[in-house]
Amino acid sequence: MKNRFSIFIFNIIILCFFSCKSENEKKLIGYSNGKYWDLIKIKDYKYYKPKYSAYFGKNGNYLYYFFNVGDSNNTKERIKYDFGDVIYPEKWFFENDSIVSIQGFRYRILKLTNTHFEIQNLEVPDDIVEYKLSSEQ
Repeated sequence: MKNRFSIFIFNIIILCFFSCKSENEKKLIGYSNGKYWDLIKIKDYKYYKPKYSAYFGKNGNYLYYFFNVGDSNNTKERIKYDFGDVIYPEKWFFENDSIVSIQGFRYRILKLTNTHFEIQNLEVPDDIVEYKLSSEQ
């Protein structure tokens, strides 16, 4: 009887762990193929008009963009950011419920909602980045 109860409790804990993880993934990528998130703050510098955007794909793809703002009709175009000679993996994944790996860097999730998230670089704790869900998906 004691053994069955232990197995039951273990299964409940595993189920909770996976349901929490999938809930965070749903917030980050949505129910479609993925979501665009606009970078709104790096450390203490806040962007009032987003200049950068990130795409979190359902299959683990991560793409980083900058906005090319057109002069004529104020339209924005996402252009893939070129890091030059530095090559970062274009991948993201959850390591656990509170740690996400993006382009090979590990971040602690400080806040994650359906429209906003805030992460902290584990190697450089002063590096706190905020994103908001892009209005242009």
